[in-house]
Amino acid sequence: KTKQNKMEKGGDESQPSSQEHTTTTTTTTHAGQHGDEQAVSHPAYEGKTGKCAICLDDKPDCADVGCGHLFCKECWNTHVETEFDKKRRSHLDLKCPGDKCTRFLDDKAPAFMSDETLKNYEAVMKTIPATRATCFQDFNYGYDQDGILRNTINQDKFHWVNQAHYDALGDYIVEHIQHLMKTDFDMKEVWLPVGADESQPRCNIFLSPDALDKDKLILLIQGSGAVRPGQWARALCINDSLNMGSILPYLAECKERDWGVIVFNPNMNSVDKPGRQAPAIDPRSHEAFVSREKVLPSRANSVPIQHNASPPEHCIYVWDQFASRSKAKDLCIIAHSAGGPCTLALLNNRAQQVLPLLRGVAFTDSVHWISPRDKPEVQQFIKKNAVNWVRSNQPLDTPQSHDKNDCPAVSAGHDKHEYTSGVAIQSVFKFLDQKFHQ
Repeated sequence: KTKQNKMEKGGDESQPSSQEHTTTTTTTTHAGQHGDEQAVSHPAYEGKTGKCAICLDDKPDCADVGCGHLFCKECWNTHVETEFDKKRRSHLDLKCPGDKCTRFLDDKAPAFMSDETLKNYEAVMKTIPATRATCFQDFNYGYDQDGILRNTINQDKFHWVNQAHYDALGDYIVEHIQHLMKTDFDMKEVWLPVGADESQPRCNIFLSPDALDKDKLILLIQGSGAVRPGQWARALCINDSLNMGSILPYLAECKERDWGVIVFNPNMNSVDKPGRQAPAIDPRSHEAFVSREKVLPSRANSVPIQHNASPPEHCIYVWDQFASRSKAKDLCIIAHSAGGPCTLALLNNRAQQVLPLLRGVAFTDSVHWISPRDKPEVQQFIKKNAVNWVRSNQPLDTPQSHDKNDCPAVSAGHDKHEYTSGVAIQSVFKFLDQKFHQ
């Protein structure tokens, strides 16, 4: 496992679906680490005597949500605890439990909360930056020694707020992972196209120390979507751990074997067009993080990155500029999900250069398929020298059905797509060891 010596802060393929909200926007300010922290406490609501809308008993000091429904302390606390603590709903989604009532609780939610639920509520509020988010620290989250994302206030795991909050946190987690790649593994960040400066559209890849001078070289290609170099699945980096969602354990295995590594970036193919119109709500702002509206980026035209305008083009460019100039005598590829089709694109376009060096391909739930249009030598190589670890609830390495023209498929030991790389790591490296030593 990738270990970190202390609680760290700083610099997906899959992610939770955007939740449908009304157009109401909460205006209560909750401070993050870089703002003035405001303690959340039980509101001083004047209780009312009346019939509780849940237990239907007449009770004194009932909470009045403002929609006409009253709730006794016990029923109210049970409702909020169930929705917020157990179901882990966003505070923005907490509603009056009255029959068919759609009234949001907003700042009335803490009324009659138990002390434990109130502490959790306060801790979640402090993950919402008080002003525009600029770094990972603003969210009061950090990774523990097991690579699990924790709230630095109460050590709880990630708690959903809204999609804008999730996306911004995810972007800063990418920076954090890439920071660890550079500090813990001495990876070199390289910007493409070669020679582009900060004013030009560009994307980054990473090379291990002296990667092009090693006898054995690994090309690591992640899947599609929101993931960037360093990740297999953004959702796992947030909701599970860096050991499952990031490539850090793979880098550790390669470092132990003294293999060179090139980490590709097939998903970043364009950048925003200069002078684009700013969105109505800044997606990194406090306003975005406390809004029930779906905060959308501007619909400006994007500018393609030269030589990297598509995943296949990116992979071919990285080969031409870096891997092809390597001193390696042996080469293997690790490709997750949509990294599989990228691998086939590379092999079909550079077969004469790649195949003489290539010893094996480890796919993890790859979405590739072998077509008659693939070069015969590529088809033959994949069938004989590749394995696809696919999602399955069967034990790791259990043979799975596969197309007769494709490589063997075996169980990754997990039935969810995004977990396949993290769970199958030991079998993947056993396979790579065998291929390199044949």
